[in-house]
Amino acid sequence: MSTEEIIHDLYNVIDLKEIIKILAMDPESNAAIYAMIERVFNILLPISFTFAGAFLMISFLGKAALFKMNNYENIVKMFLFFTLGKAILTQSFELMHWAYQIVAEMIADVGIAPSTMTNSADMAAMIAEVEEMGMIDKIMFKIQSLPIGIVSVLINKAILVIAYGRLIEIYVCLAVASLPFSTIVSEQHCHIAKKFFHGFVAVCLQGLVMLLSCVIFSGLSAQFRAPGAANESLMGGAWGFLMASLVLLFVLVKSGSWAKQIVGLM
Repeated sequence: MSTEEIIHDLYNVIDLKEIIKILAMDPESNAAIYAMIERVFNILLPISFTFAGAFLMISFLGKAALFKMNNYENIVKMFLFFTLGKAILTQSFELMHWAYQIVAEMIADVGIAPSTMTNSADMAAMIAEVEEMGMIDKIMFKIQSLPIGIVSVLINKAILVIAYGRLIEIYVCLAVASLPFSTIVSEQHCHIAKKFFHGFVAVCLQGLVMLLSCVIFSGLSAQFRAPGAANESLMGGAWGFLMASLVLLFVLVKSGSWAKQIVGLM
């Protein structure tokens, strides 16, 4: 591998283009899976209407027992609540898909291509510095670049695993959306539907948290990849880079919890 290729890999540790592509992927992009998800949703929808009727009856009986149905205002309020809840339940699949698309557009808009994280002047200076090294120093440079290359592969694989796991969770939420949304017709139980929707938004926002974490890591880890520049070792501290990589993995694992904090679930 040439010096230019090694340095290019060092400056592009994370494949941000591929990550953005997955995190902002439209569920409809896989027609077979999307059709299956829609079919499951349509199968569960009549069952959800049955549940909605049960929740409505429970709500009605509870209010009747407390003598809250003795005036037209409460009756009209309950009727309007049921009408709105039925409309939301019917359109719950589209509502969830719409929420995901908003976040996906955010991810695509704030997505930073790898080229914007790379300072071409720094790369040129680094290439020039390596080219001026002696044979032994060049060999040591390539040897010390191996750990970063290996860790980079592991980081990208871990990111892909988490990203695809998030995508599967989104598909599952879309498929079963009507079940928790069946509680929307009841004032006493509608918090279940609200919490489910908040959780789905959190899953969507997890992609944004992951992307920002990767972008920040790509920027901060530059100090560990440049030879010289206040670093005693040639690679600017491979151990420092490895530690930063472990921190990134920890952040990615915690990205779901951070997203839940953003929507107020934690």
